[in-house]
Amino acid sequence: MGRHVENHTCLFFILAFLFCFVSGEYKASVDDDSDDESKAVTRMEAENSLFQYIADPAIYQRLTVPRGEDGAVTVHHALFLNRILDVRWTWPDARLGELLGAANIDKLEVPVDLLWIPDIILYNSAGNPDNVYHVKARVSNDGNVTYLHPAHVQSFCSMPDAFSKNEILSCKLLFGSWVYDSSTLKLSADDHAQLDLFADFDREWALVDTTCAHFELNRYSVAVYTLNLNKK
Repeated sequence: MGRHVENHTCLFFILAFLFCFVSGEYKASVDDDSDDESKAVTRMEAENSLFQYIADPAIYQRLTVPRGEDGAVTVHHALFLNRILDVRWTWPDARLGELLGAANIDKLEVPVDLLWIPDIILYNSAGNPDNVYHVKARVSNDGNVTYLHPAHVQSFCSMPDAFSKNEILSCKLLFGSWVYDSSTLKLSADDHAQLDLFADFDREWALVDTTCAHFELNRYSVAVYTLNLNKK
């Protein structure tokens, strides 16, 4: 009889222990979910405040160029060739970095109509120079702004009357600011276009390689990409 009671007592303690363990796990899970929800709400509130600050001209004036110590802003220009053209601009804007740092936000995607953005266009365009898809820019708490936007471009490329199959046809894409000369906006660029996602869909021409140079032209800082093509 005593052993029977003892077994029931042990079983009771085991069940009680399991109940406490499961209850503790459930409570911890609920607490974790509550913490995640609380963090999400806090993040949302911080982002809402940031958007209000950025949209307020008294706090952030998007018409003002984010000049560096030399009085100019340096914009890094990168080109990605795909079925459409991806253009990436990166530049510093310390004002935005201070706002994100104060809100403890590491990065934020912002509509470009709220920000100062470079007025870089394709100088030798054969179509609408503003034929781009406007997407959001990514702002980091270090003050760097990255704007990667796809675009359809058409450019003039002169071809000699006599052109053999083995010759290389070089076509240039000339990018630069429309308003700001090099005392206000300076361009830097990679030494070639990015071709990682490039697929050859043209039936007549094959892309051999690309090069890029950046220099001053009539007081304006420009980036010139050369696309070397071969007739198939």
